[in-house]
Parts: sequence; C-alpha cells; structure tokens
Amino acid sequence: MSMSCIVTTNRHGSLAFRLYWNGIESWEGTKGLKDTPANRRLMEAQAALISKEIEDGRFDYLHWFPGGNKAKLFVQEKAKAEPKTIRQYHQQWKVDKVPPFVKKSRGRKYQSHFDAHILPIHGDKYMHLYDVAQIREIRAELVEKRRLTMKTAKNVVNATLRAFFRDATAEGVIEKNPFDDLPKRWWPRTVTPDPDPFTEKERDEITGYFFNKHWRKWLQGALFVYTLFWSGMRPSELTGR
Repeated sequence: MSMSCIVTTNRHGSLAFRLYWNGIESWEGTKGLKDTPANRRLMEAQAALISKEIEDGRFDYLHWFPGGNKAKLFVQEKAKAEPKTIRQYHQQWKVDKVPPFVKKSRGRKYQSHFDAHILPIHGDKYMHLYDVAQIREIRAELVEKRRLTMKTAKNVVNATLRAFFRDATAEGVIEKNPFDDLPKRWWPRTVTPDPDPFTEKERDEITGYFFNKHWRKWLQGALFVYTLFWSGMRPSELTGR
C-alpha cells in the first residue's frame, strides 16, 4: 500500500484521516466533524499537505496529531532519541534498583555511589559522549582528590557506573557502552592486607568498655559489640541488612 493520507469516514459517519507511512497504519479522528462539502474540502487540503510531507520523508506525526492514536509511541521514541545526561537517565534507572529486583545491600550501594560520587562529579555529562577519557577522569577524581582507596573507587566506577551504562545500552538510550573500550587489566591489582584480628586482651578491653560505659543508657549497643566478637557474625548479618 502506498504511503499517503486520505480522507474517509468512521463508523459514526464523521470525517477521519487514514494514514499509511513507513509500514504504519493509523486512523485519526476529527472530534465528530460532519461529512459536509465544506468540511471535506478542508480535510482534503490538510491530507494533501500531509501526503506531501510523507512523500518527502519529513512527516512529523506529533506536529499534526499531538493527541493522536499513535502519539504515545512517538513521544516515547522522541524521548529515547534525545541525548540524556547521567543525571536524567538515573531518575529512570534507579526505579527498579530496590528489592525484590536487586538485593537490599546492592540497592543501597548503588544509591550511595550515585549520591556521594557519580552525580556530583559527572551527573551533567551527556551519556552518548561518555568515553574512556571520562572514566579515567572520574577514577582520578575519586582516588587522587577524594582519597578513596582503589578498591572503593573500583566499586563505584567498575561496578555501579558500569552497570548503569550496561543497562542504558541494552535499553537503546546509547548505542555503545564506553566500558567496552577499556583495555584489559586497566584497573590496578588490588592488594588485600593480611587479617589482623584483635587479641583476646583487646577483645576483653573493648567489650568491657562498652558494658562499663553504656550498660544503662545503651544496652543494645553493648550487646551488639559483645555478639559480634563471640558469634563471628558480620554487622550486616547481625542487623539483618
């Protein structure tokens, strides 16, 4: 079927446009405009203009039919095509970064990494222009200026920010994930220090301090410290987070 716009009538007898372009077919009503000679002449003139725009490849559906039957589709496509900053896409990205979609601990890390580091440093950077140079810049900012350890900086950039750009690429917000261009072994190897546990004497001094100092006013805190030492649980396990 050729691409064009024709004037027809709907099942109620009112005038309507019927459009064919780029494999799309759409009926667009005229809010009950009656099929009179004057109304049809007006509609035919508009249909001729639309058909010419379709033929020339410059038809703008939302210009002619901002509240049309296909408006939602084109509004979504237009929003998708517009360049977004990290801050703008983050508003959409963070919606499902909560349980049950992600673990509670991971959701907290995502939020804290963006709030404390990513958005203040690069929140207004355009995502389609983001590249290895920008990744190198935020890494340097975190390590050299904010004095984060390399391990923490890696968690912020190579875990949280990388996941952010991975999802943006999958959703078509950007064409290419800039993290795919990082060379192998780009991150320095993290050196983990050997364990340095408290001695029995240090353990007894710490628990004794909490019980002597906080037994009356903060019993929960004293019991918390005591349980950590004697159960071997991590704080997150003990608090259920």
